[in-house]
Amino acid sequence: MVSSFSVDEVFEMAEMMERNGADFYRKTAEKTDDPKLKNFLVSLSNMEIKHEAMFRKWRKELAESDPINMLDPDNEGAMYLQTIVDGRVSFEHEEHGNESMQEILHGAIASEKDTVIFYLGIQEAMGEHLDRDKIGRIISEELGHIRQLTQLMHRQSFEKAQ
Repeated sequence: MVSSFSVDEVFEMAEMMERNGADFYRKTAEKTDDPKLKNFLVSLSNMEIKHEAMFRKWRKELAESDPINMLDPDNEGAMYLQTIVDGRVSFEHEEHGNESMQEILHGAIASEKDTVIFYLGIQEAMGEHLDRDKIGRIISEELGHIRQLTQLMHRQSFEKAQ
């Protein structure tokens, strides 16, 4: 079955992912007593808020132009995008309150990886309708989050081992 999904829907999903990421990092920051870790998590939350605002702006700009739909021959793209969003949304709800910081960081890294894949898909699907450099900058920042979270996770593992 051939279906399509609108760019508006895709950008709405991106906004939701960024909003949930910001909430996750803010709530995680509230759980730690380590001032450096707290500042780092708050800065990630602030970046996610900026990304959400960018997607909201692009969504508005594109809504003012002709509606753009992307063909999805077997509804695979729409299901894939929704699965990624659901995974990012559900990550926060999987917490039970007794996770170690290592577990939280590992989950955050997985979530950021899914986000990068999602945005690469947007970048590819949008083609000429979106400035590839703009979304590329967000992808670069998300990759930076992965790098920073990974370094933090390794540093914490090292400190615990000593």
